[in-house]
Amino acid sequence: MSAEQYTSFLSAARFGRSAAQRALGVAAMIGTVLEQMIAAHERWRQRQALLALDDHLLKDIGVSRVDVEREAAKRPWEE
Repeated sequence: MSAEQYTSFLSAARFGRSAAQRALGVAAMIGTVLEQMIAAHERWRQRQALLALDDHLLKDIGVSRVDVEREAAKRPWEE
């Protein structure tokens, strides 16, 4: 959750939004976090697949082993 979203959530809670509106806000934030987790897992999966390719296949797609290792060393949440 970004600082802006958190501040907005706190302001809404203080200024009388209904429980249903707050629940929708929380659900949206949870959805955002889940989307980010799914995207991070997909990046990790793709990096693992690249690592599994041999040098000949990497050459065919125009990627060096060094490039693959550099990419695979990134944390899953890094794009």
